[in-house]
Amino acid sequence: MFAVPDFRFGHSTVLSVRNSHRALHVGLDKLGKTRLALMKDSKVGFYHTDPLDRQYLVLPQSVIDSYGARFIRDLSQNVDQLYPQERGYEPEIVAYNDRVKKTFAYQANAILEAVKAKARKPGYAVVMIHHTSDRRLREEDQLAAMVVRELRKAPLDLKVSVIHSLIARECYVLIQGRDGKPLYVPRESSRKRLSGYLLNVALNKVLLNNQRWPFVLDTPLHADLTIGIDVKLNTAGIILVGRNGERIRPLCRDSRQKEKLKAEQIELYLKELVSEEASAANSPIRVIVLHRDGRIWPEEIEGAERAIEYLKRMGIISHDATLTILEISKHSPAPQRFFDISGGDEEESVDNPQIGLYRIIGGVDGYICTTGRPFGRQGTSEPLHVRYVKGCLPFEHALEDVFALSALALTKPDDCMRNPITIKLNDRILGDVATEYDEEALEFGEAAEVEQEPVS
Repeated sequence: MFAVPDFRFGHSTVLSVRNSHRALHVGLDKLGKTRLALMKDSKVGFYHTDPLDRQYLVLPQSVIDSYGARFIRDLSQNVDQLYPQERGYEPEIVAYNDRVKKTFAYQANAILEAVKAKARKPGYAVVMIHHTSDRRLREEDQLAAMVVRELRKAPLDLKVSVIHSLIARECYVLIQGRDGKPLYVPRESSRKRLSGYLLNVALNKVLLNNQRWPFVLDTPLHADLTIGIDVKLNTAGIILVGRNGERIRPLCRDSRQKEKLKAEQIELYLKELVSEEASAANSPIRVIVLHRDGRIWPEEIEGAERAIEYLKRMGIISHDATLTILEISKHSPAPQRFFDISGGDEEESVDNPQIGLYRIIGGVDGYICTTGRPFGRQGTSEPLHVRYVKGCLPFEHALEDVFALSALALTKPDDCMRNPITIKLNDRILGDVATEYDEEALEFGEAAEVEQEPVS
């Protein structure tokens, strides 16, 4: 059983379930609620406190003309509660004309036109979009993909997150104010839902998009650097995490390969990221671990090893630095289930196992419970399958780091995460960036849509 690591918040506050010295002690059953409470506590707050850079909030004109003012006020209050700043959260508002056809091409071009005209300096943006009429059921949203990818290109250079209008539209209602004027307020039956939505937008779409982390690990990892790699639809996502999770460096690059990287590519990316981290690190980098989402290809191993050798020769990392490679499978071909059985034969009780429970089979296959008690999710906990490919770090230490990085639940502090942050953040990035969209429809608009209509 691995113990849950300690977490460090703002104002040097440490939260511990292992009774660490000079820490705030909490039982495992209250870990999630306590993390969320400390994150909101003005006397504790976020670990990172640097002021936010330039912020944009891109909204449909129909929202601006209706519940927009109330939504902006409510979102700003949520951001300010989580992340107090001298000036508060005051995004530049960009309105786009959504009163065109609710198709991908029309809505996409309306957003691009408005942002190019009004967002003239780089920064961070939250863009609200509608579900389009031509979106296919259960397919990923190509409008969201377009927004993220097109707005990050020069000269806009915006780091974008996307929200949808549906929940906000359903949660606000128009009433008559005391002065007799129309007024938008939260619908009484939807207050809890709206509160959760606004908190999620403030945390995940504003603050995490700005790389402001609410807490980091106070229990150091065994590895000095842990690097997550994934490739989806010709897009590579790489996440570098330092020993305490204080510095998390994401990198997103286009790739000619659909699901894997060439040796030259991974060599180049690792040289870039590790060199940046080495310049900021306070101690030599000796132990590097690679987390590959799914299968790692021989070309990728070759490129990673070449990068490490180059970095050692150049004195960027320690001359005795080592590389350990793990494959992390979201769905194991040979899944295992763990259960916690208590009581006698007559009143036997079967529960999910406690997080941290693990098993190593044959020295190369590890199964670890990153979900389970005390987090009350429905269904049976599915252990995470980790395969040891090669390296010098003992597998048990590498597996404990995987667990610690899954406990770094930045996206949902009151819950647990099945995947380590090296995999989770890549999923978030590639979820939109690596989704395909109709570039021809975007460029030619109505003409392309007409051509695609079926002929009767």
